[in-house]
Amino acid sequence: MSGSQSSFEEALIEGLESVSVVLDRSWIASLEGYLHLLEKWAAKINLISTSDPTAIVPRHFIDSLSLLRLTAVREFTGAAVDVGSGAGFPGMPLAIACPNIDWALMEPRQRRGAFLNQVIADMGVTNARWLATRLPDPSVNGQFGLAVSRATFAPERLVHELAPLLSSDGKMVLMAAREPNLQLPKGWFIEETSHFSIEDAPRWLGTVARKQG
Repeated sequence: MSGSQSSFEEALIEGLESVSVVLDRSWIASLEGYLHLLEKWAAKINLISTSDPTAIVPRHFIDSLSLLRLTAVREFTGAAVDVGSGAGFPGMPLAIACPNIDWALMEPRQRRGAFLNQVIADMGVTNARWLATRLPDPSVNGQFGLAVSRATFAPERLVHELAPLLSSDGKMVLMAAREPNLQLPKGWFIEETSHFSIEDAPRWLGTVARKQG
């Protein structure tokens, strides 16, 4: 281990290598600052399920950035939404990693929203904003080209919950431990999948899109 690298940086590099995501070193300072704010705020409000930084990095940061395995995320530009963002996962790490994506972090709880605003301000994240609402909200329907959500609904229900938010050519990303047995609504299909593990825990990602034409 290099003496010039923080333990966070080491864990980030190792974790991203394990999920075949290439680290851009410009992410490190903002992600580490985000972690410090998370640790500070977690002492006051229940943001995440663990305060152990050695568990936070793989469980939250690597899990979020693993979405970069998907072409639909990696190559996307435009407006995206993270539904039920909570402490900002996966939307905030992806905003830091993907400056061409404008993230709306949908979170109805005021204290969590205050935390998200603090991260955005302190880390200078110009392509993310707190969206203080919950589903269903017709006022935001059709506004996004990409929708993600983490641990809010079962994958099959999530497809129905996220679909109204998307533009006609929009896509959604499903996150699960194992490939779900999905019955997709008519006109939708699974475009891309990815199977991998984070610290020996199985992970599955799927991109769901509308059939065009």
